[in-house]
Amino acid sequence: MPIEKCLKVAALASAALVAAAAPSRSDDLIKPRLDVNSAFCAGTGDCAVSIFAGPRLDTHMVSVFGISNFQAPTKYQYGNSWITAGTFSRRLLSVGPVDFEGEVGAGKRWGSLGEGEGWLALYGRWTWFPWNDYVRTTVAVSTGLTLATGNPRYEVRREGVKGAYVLHYLSPEITFAPPKSQWEGFLRLHHRSGGGDFIGDTSIFKGASGGAQYLVSGIRYRF
Repeated sequence: MPIEKCLKVAALASAALVAAAAPSRSDDLIKPRLDVNSAFCAGTGDCAVSIFAGPRLDTHMVSVFGISNFQAPTKYQYGNSWITAGTFSRRLLSVGPVDFEGEVGAGKRWGSLGEGEGWLALYGRWTWFPWNDYVRTTVAVSTGLTLATGNPRYEVRREGVKGAYVLHYLSPEITFAPPKSQWEGFLRLHHRSGGGDFIGDTSIFKGASGGAQYLVSGIRYRF
């Protein structure tokens, strides 16, 4: 066998061995990994507290995310109300790059709306991005229930609908942090509604469609 052919065969064999010994990044991403945590916070970063604040956003959520009639951030409409709030969250389970977290939070509205608000939610959080060695980034979305201490006329948008104290809590967020820091900043669309535009009238939400939502920024400490 000519020497050139031998070298080619050896090179191909070496490459195959290296590939077999070191799984690709995509393989690592899809490899099943269940990580069920204990009930305690032991300095692992699985627990977190956060505070946030921001103005009421009157632009519809479907326009914010481009589902219908997309509106750029420079075109957003804001109301004369704002919210301050705090949360405690706990990572419960991880499956590959997806973390599942429980969150409990409470807040107070100010301005034209003055109700208190509390919520209990489950977040799904995507944690892998190719630039995480420089800026650790995550995106998350929640499902849960939110309870307001009042039922403002602002949340009653259709004739014959009384609104509801309890509504669905759907609040997507994006976070940014230095790679090794316990602190992170985040942007969140703090959103409560009855989902009437998508799922129709429901007895649990008394036919409520929209609700108060706030475009907030905050900080979070993981411990």
